[in-house]
Amino acid sequence: MILSIQIYSFCISLGFGIFLYGILSLHQKLMAKAKKIVMSISCIILFIDLALLYFLILKQINEGVIHPYFLLLVALGALIAHLAWKHLLSRITYIHCSRRH
Repeated sequence: MILSIQIYSFCISLGFGIFLYGILSLHQKLMAKAKKIVMSISCIILFIDLALLYFLILKQINEGVIHPYFLLLVALGALIAHLAWKHLLSRITYIHCSRRH
C-alpha cells in the first residue's frame, strides 16, 4: 500500500473512533429507558450500520483493505474521545462549582 494512502487511512480510522464514541454515547443516552429487547435490537442494527460505514469509507480510500492496526486506531480514537470528554466534563464541573462560591 502506498504510504500516503496508509497515513490517510490512519487518520480516517482515528477520526472514525472519535465519531464512534460520540454515536455510541448518544445511543446510550437515547436508549436509557427503553426496554431490553428494543435496546438489544437497536444496538445490533447500530453496530452493523457503523461497521458498514467504516468499510465503505475504507473502500473509497484504499479499496477496502482493512489491516489490524486500522482497527487498533479506531479503538484508540474512541479511547481518546472518552478521556477528552471525561476531562472536559471535569473542567466544566470545576468551573461551575467555583463560580457558586
